[in-house]
Amino acid sequence: MHGFVEKLDDVWNCVDVMVVPVFSGAGANIKFAEILFNRVPVVVSQFVATQYFDRDSKVDGVFVCDADDQWVSTISSITESSLIPVPSEDVAMVFGMDNQVRVLTKGLGLQ
Repeated sequence: MHGFVEKLDDVWNCVDVMVVPVFSGAGANIKFAEILFNRVPVVVSQFVATQYFDRDSKVDGVFVCDADDQWVSTISSITESSLIPVPSEDVAMVFGMDNQVRVLTKGLGLQ
């Protein structure tokens, strides 16, 4: 799919797995948050994962890779599997609108 999309849910419902091979800089955080919110399995670098989770955290549906061979074997095993774990609803809700409003309201002292 490309171009204008009427409803993003139509796109997210077609996605089996996302890959975020970012090793420095910005921009991956929003993508990663949106992927987790939509409960899509994701392969990410340690750099991206540690923006949200402790280095040793294990999160269903989040596959952390750094070495080239790790990326290849992880993506291959995911695409060959019929049972891919997805991020939990609890993880998804951390990135939901209600939670973000609550965090911003508290941070701005408006609570």
